[in-house]
Amino acid sequence: MKPHWIFSLLLALPPLLANGQGLDIVEQDYPAALAKAAESDKLVFVDFYTSWCAPCKELDKLIFQNDSVRDVLGKDFVLLRYDAENDTTFHLSKKHHVSSYPTGLILNPEGYLVARKYGFPGDDFEALSQSVLVFTEQALRRSQGDTVIAGYSNHIDGTEYPGFYIDYVNRTNTKVDSTAFREYWDTERNVFSEGYFSTLFYFASEDIPDRVADRLLEHKEIYSTLYGSTDVDIALMFLSFNKLGAAVADGDREQLAVAAEYTRAALDKDFAEEVVARYEEQFRAAVAE
Repeated sequence: MKPHWIFSLLLALPPLLANGQGLDIVEQDYPAALAKAAESDKLVFVDFYTSWCAPCKELDKLIFQNDSVRDVLGKDFVLLRYDAENDTTFHLSKKHHVSSYPTGLILNPEGYLVARKYGFPGDDFEALSQSVLVFTEQALRRSQGDTVIAGYSNHIDGTEYPGFYIDYVNRTNTKVDSTAFREYWDTERNVFSEGYFSTLFYFASEDIPDRVADRLLEHKEIYSTLYGSTDVDIALMFLSFNKLGAAVADGDREQLAVAAEYTRAALDKDFAEEVVARYEEQFRAAVAE
């Protein structure tokens, strides 16, 4: 659907939907949202927000509090507004490695992940409504085809995540213990499990061991099948940044060459060349000092 058609449709909705059913909104209670969705044969739109996130507040004010949008979404969705930093009960932020806000998830009534979106671009009603409605329309089509992101189960077990991850997401301790962090990656475990991937994704911008980064690239196809190519590509991007940045910090040209090779294998060709060029420039500046 073209952007101007979406906006025109929304402008016309109030008279057309005088008897609209509206949008059921659940605050924080994940099981209640699933139950409501199952009762009405709808999907769950999870809006991950935080109390300090300005774009989250804008999204809520302009979109989720707009009667026309609520009428459109209410046909097919239950909205779960979920404070991502209040995750001690349901562990939904941990399961879906939510670290940027707003993040939107679409779940089917059984709790399986249908679609995910990081951020909703736009600073006015027209742009934001376009972003939200295109996302929900695409998710609805995926759901109608019984398509889910296969690696995620429909249950949540908080014990499958390492303590440093739990503490960080719960904001009980945002200083990661370096020893526990290293031990987690050194311990033999199922590297294709959702708990492992969620932890890797969440901390991909940190000091992940090279062997872990290399394994993700080596098995990129498997991980993409399980968790979606978008999330795998994002993780590989941050891992590439880490390798390149470490080479610059160490002033090691051979290490930089190895990191550049990894980056070219991990990322889209044009983007990879742009990234490598940027770090090579930083390297030249660093060794010249």
